[in-house]
Amino acid sequence: MPVFIAHLISDDGIVVIENVEMCIECVRQGSAQGWHGYFALPLDPEPHVTLGTYDTHCADGRRGQILITRMAVDETLTFLFQGTGALCNGPPPLLSSALLCSWALMTSRVILSP
Repeated sequence: MPVFIAHLISDDGIVVIENVEMCIECVRQGSAQGWHGYFALPLDPEPHVTLGTYDTHCADGRRGQILITRMAVDETLTFLFQGTGALCNGPPPLLSSALLCSWALMTSRVILSP
C-alpha cells in the first residue's frame, strides 16, 4: 500500500493529528473509486481520535475524508478507515523506498486537547 503523510482535522476544524503515516489502498469497482487503509499512533500520550469522520489533508496537497470504522489496541493504537474524495486521483505519492506501510510508527504528532 502507498504511504501518505497527512493531517487529520475534526468536524469543527481543529487539527487532531499532524504528519501521520497513513497506509492507503485505492480500489476501483467499475467507474466508482474508493479507498481504505490504516494508521497507528502511540498509546502515550493518549490520542484524541475516536470512531467517526475526519477531513484528511495530505502533504502533497491531496484531500479527502475518512470514516474511522475500527480501532485495535496492542503496542500501538491502530485505526482502520474507509475514505471518500479525490485523494486517490493522480499517481501514488513520491516517498522514499525505505518508507513502507508497516505497523511501526513514523513521525506522527498527537495534538492534545486543552
